[in-house]
Amino acid sequence: MHELLARTSGIYKIQVPGLAAFEVYCDADLAGIGWLVIQRRLNGSLNFYRNWQQYKDGFGVVQGEFFIGLDKLRAITALEPYELYVHLEDFEGVKRFAKYDEFAIGNEADDYALNALGAYTGNAGDSLRSHRKMKFSTYDRDNDAEFQRNCAFLHMGAWWYNACVDSNLNGQYIPGGNLKAELAQLSASFGPIAARQGYAPSCLAAGINENGIQTIRVPGLEQPFDVACDTRTAGAGWTVVQRRQDGSENFYRSWAEYRAGFGNLSGEFFMGLQQLHYITKAEPYELYIHLEDFDGVTHYAKYDRFELANETAGYALEVLGKYTGDAGDSLKYHKGQPFSTFDNDKTAKRCALTYVGAWWYNSCQHSNLNGQYVQGGSYEVKLTGRGIVWKSWRGYDYGYKFVQMMIRPRCRAA
Repeated sequence: MHELLARTSGIYKIQVPGLAAFEVYCDADLAGIGWLVIQRRLNGSLNFYRNWQQYKDGFGVVQGEFFIGLDKLRAITALEPYELYVHLEDFEGVKRFAKYDEFAIGNEADDYALNALGAYTGNAGDSLRSHRKMKFSTYDRDNDAEFQRNCAFLHMGAWWYNACVDSNLNGQYIPGGNLKAELAQLSASFGPIAARQGYAPSCLAAGINENGIQTIRVPGLEQPFDVACDTRTAGAGWTVVQRRQDGSENFYRSWAEYRAGFGNLSGEFFMGLQQLHYITKAEPYELYIHLEDFDGVTHYAKYDRFELANETAGYALEVLGKYTGDAGDSLKYHKGQPFSTFDNDKTAKRCALTYVGAWWYNSCQHSNLNGQYVQGGSYEVKLTGRGIVWKSWRGYDYGYKFVQMMIRPRCRAA
């Protein structure tokens, strides 16, 4: 394999014992000839906050941002002694490197532990030593040495975490304020160091024990933002994405307003489709819908998966899991449908305009939780479906006093 990688940078196909042939990127420019790139971070275009299976298999494209995959990395480093080169560049164009004269990881049964890490040389400092002998961790497979926290979840990455990080090169890419890097190991250029401290990725990760406002940071969004956390309605760790309680907020709004979000987190609000997409894209989430009528009766609907597509796909209700609850299932009918507003209606029947709301309308609706707030609940038949509808409980001619939609990471649910 060394002869193949020796001369010029580019994409090559290699064969490793036990695996089908696969493409790799070879680097002959950063640190001399013969380096096989196993990870690269360039611009934040690829999400690195991924699950165990994705890190096992690898993801991305080798000419851009990517991770080679733990199975491949294990097979490669098991063949013969390898060295590791980590190339780092900050946003002022200053470059540093860390080089280790031995590098090998274990197999999956050993959780791809960082079994061998040789002597360090370089000018970036040694921020990998404390991770030696540690097992690889992802948010859905916690193998770190921190017994009370999930380091991958807390630091929004995947790594050989100890308790927790001196390095986190699969952490969040923060333009202008972090390191960018190209992993050229076997010439490795592993990418931005350490996810920003101080912001959890969800209410659950923040460990909040009371209802309140929390600042979180989500993969794919540059800036942290405030969310409302609920610990009382259905257990700890829920992030509130919508609340209706008194009709004080207008929910008949434009696409741009639903995209950005609106309202007051302490009162009535909608989180925003862009934030909701990135939150639910980062890892598996569940959805809880709490309903209360004007007689004080409460019911709920819970779905064990919930995920929105991106804006190009109209923030479609892409994933909706199994229903449990006592309110009936009035959301399944909307699964797979794009979001519609009066000025960006994806339906043939102009459902957003007809039902004076904004929702994942089908043709048209079994629920309309962003519909009109109707004091007292009941309204005239001629206004059918225009209120806060959840058909399977009180039909089309009733609007609820209180509605709250909440999400929580499924893999970490309390």
